[in-house]
Amino acid sequence: QTLENNSIRRNFKVIGDAQRPTLDVTFDAKHIANGELISAKPNIEITARDENPVLLLDDTATFTVLLKRPNASAFDTLRFSDPALTFTPAAAGKNQASVSYRPTLSEDGTYALKVQARDKTGNASASQFYEITFRVINQAMISNVYLYPNPFTTKARFVFTLTGSEIPEVMKIQIMTVTGRVVREIGMAELGDLHIGNNISPWAWDGTDEYGAPRANGLYLYRVLASSKSERYELYQTTAKEKESAFFEKGLGKLYILR
Repeated sequence: QTLENNSIRRNFKVIGDAQRPTLDVTFDAKHIANGELISAKPNIEITARDENPVLLLDDTATFTVLLKRPNASAFDTLRFSDPALTFTPAAAGKNQASVSYRPTLSEDGTYALKVQARDKTGNASASQFYEITFRVINQAMISNVYLYPNPFTTKARFVFTLTGSEIPEVMKIQIMTVTGRVVREIGMAELGDLHIGNNISPWAWDGTDEYGAPRANGLYLYRVLASSKSERYELYQTTAKEKESAFFEKGLGKLYILR
């Protein structure tokens, strides 16, 4: 009932937050290599996570995002007033904030992106900015589709490149005999999750026809048909000139089965 016997004094130590937040950057839900070709209308997701359960990443000051356009000499700082940038703050229970950047990259060439994240204490995600370069080609094109390996004995996958901003609505590969008879047609479901840039099909052709019967050893031809209501797909010339001349002639690819 008196103040002097209702108090306690205890010494304690406060340990400062010295742990860095973690940073992750994806382009259309995947990590890319430096200099990789991407969509002209990408969804770039930048995510920061911090172990501190109290000091939430709930402010746009968490992120610094810079972009250098083709032929530019310096980086431009992206502002959150830009409608292409969307900030999602962290919520209690999961200290994770993100930025969704959905630009329209109308200029062809090589871009560079630099990103840094800081927690509420001021710890940076790294001593240097994360930096990645990427290429953009606005015209919708598809490269020659290669079979790898070629010749093959058991299975082979299809490798190709798409440019532009949208994947084809329809794409299929027809495998034919040298007389032009189609023995196998491979559709988009078998080609897998297509994306702008370099593709390799998760599905592999095992050298069988439409009925599952093994095809005989020898030379076969194949062609690619790609179309979209809003895009006309031209041929994208890669740097593999010798390989193109060896396996392609007048839009037809050559493949060999050797068991």
